[in-house]
Amino acid sequence: MAALLSARRQGSTIPFIYNGGGYEAPEVIRLLAGMVEIYLPDMKYGRDDLARQFSGAQEYVVPAMYSLREMAAQVGDTLEIVDGVARRELSLRVPLSIMSQYTPAAQAGKHPLLGRRLHREEYEKVVNYALDLGFDHLFVQQVDERNLLPDFEKESPFNWE
Repeated sequence: MAALLSARRQGSTIPFIYNGGGYEAPEVIRLLAGMVEIYLPDMKYGRDDLARQFSGAQEYVVPAMYSLREMAAQVGDTLEIVDGVARRELSLRVPLSIMSQYTPAAQAGKHPLLGRRLHREEYEKVVNYALDLGFDHLFVQQVDERNLLPDFEKESPFNWE
């Protein structure tokens, strides 16, 4: 934060983006008030039973919702773009990124439910659900069978071609 404050004192107008897990305590998010222009929470679960089963989080949904609510209270609920750069966002009006790139790693690869890539029908069901909820600005991806884990033995570990 010291570096961000220093950069802003020197005239930087680059928006500060907080890319978090979506499960931070609201008190932590409150500490960021006035510093963050865009929050990118990575909310993983909409049900506590799944959060417990897959991540060992006893209570996930309610704390995550409080964090999201605090984020919205700070930055508003509309996407603001200035000179082609996003400045603020969060709500049903915000662009929602629905990612299809899940690739099982380590022990997840052996799990009966988590050990495979997403099927196109599953992904389309989630996209349609988001549309039914009222999200109308979605970022979506192609669904394919590629393994998207970086291979650090290669010279270009992020080249999946």
